[in-house]
Amino acid sequence: MKTRHNNVMHTEPRVARVSTFCESPRPGEPGRCSAKLPIDEFCLNMFDYEGSRSEFLKVLAELGEELAFIGRGNAPQIALDALLQNCAVYREEQLKWPRRHFATLQQRILCDWSRIKPYLVSQEEIGLFPVLQSQIAPSERTQTFSFLTTNRRVLRQFCESAERFNRVWSAFVTGAGLDHVNELRENYNRYYPMEKACAFGNDSVNEGFEPLPLLESSMLLERFPLLKLPELC
Repeated sequence: MKTRHNNVMHTEPRVARVSTFCESPRPGEPGRCSAKLPIDEFCLNMFDYEGSRSEFLKVLAELGEELAFIGRGNAPQIALDALLQNCAVYREEQLKWPRRHFATLQQRILCDWSRIKPYLVSQEEIGLFPVLQSQIAPSERTQTFSFLTTNRRVLRQFCESAERFNRVWSAFVTGAGLDHVNELRENYNRYYPMEKACAFGNDSVNEGFEPLPLLESSMLLERFPLLKLPELC
């Protein structure tokens, strides 16, 4: 804009404006591609160089402009990491009592698992207890117990506590939030290639693209398994 003061012409400096190619999507919607290219001198100069589009996208990222496909690509892993962290925290909370009962059992039999063999339907299941020890990781803190309590009773108390944990954990995993994670993965599979091709102006950037598989609760149970318990007499 030109202004005139005291017969002197002044010209205001031009400010470069940067416009993105793909607007950030709303949840569940693809990013919208703009048909307009940047028209200011700053942007036009960038396209004079080899690889200018990639450089332009880099500048946008440095300016805090998150392109649609970048956010889309990060969202599934961020959601999955949050879900796994939530599962780990809740599992620790629910293992509180099984862990205490297991520590009491260990202390009472002095970690000699052969002492509880008579109370198992199958003595081969004695091999389950070292596995349980690694899963539960009982506290090394000394547990108090009554000397009037029998080994059989302490073993049964642990198994009952562990069975309650298994019921609670199974119910939790079923409704842990995999639907939200899978929704993000579906949106990634559907929209990510289109948004990336739009940003780079070239469909070849999606060569080698592999869609994300949908997850099932069995994945969570494999990572955070139930406690396998022996059958008692």
